[in-house]
Amino acid sequence: MPPSPSLHVAQFYEDDQFLTDSLVEFMKAGLQGKERVIIIATASLWETLCHAFNPDELCDEHLTFFDANVLLAELMVEDWPDYSVFMQVVGRPIQEACHRGRVRVYGEMVAILWSRGLYQEALCLEGLWNTLQTTESFTLLHAYPHRLHAHTPGADS
Repeated sequence: MPPSPSLHVAQFYEDDQFLTDSLVEFMKAGLQGKERVIIIATASLWETLCHAFNPDELCDEHLTFFDANVLLAELMVEDWPDYSVFMQVVGRPIQEACHRGRVRVYGEMVAILWSRGLYQEALCLEGLWNTLQTTESFTLLHAYPHRLHAHTPGADS
């Protein structure tokens, strides 16, 4: 049977509680379906998410957390997302997970770059995610607070 097609979802939210609720639902649905769930988020968001799970759920072998700020620092070369580093630090764990079954990924790195006003760098990183999805099949969720859109040059408020 051929692998299921990749899905790339961008979610916009008004408040942090909505994001937390959405991510908990995203994670629990994946874990209940025995999917691999990879969360690339800030440490503060991860801490918030942890409060919604019991310790056994957090120890699930199908759940992996990466600190988005740490990964972002690694993959930025001369202040720009680097393809080969991205494939090493982000792509490799996703590829390995995909070889074991269905995979869900939440990524916060693009939103972090956008929040810093690094719009071109954020778009480049988004392109790296899209490139990875041409070779691996996984569900990717990105989330952006509406307030980022309001402060983007040229955006309609």
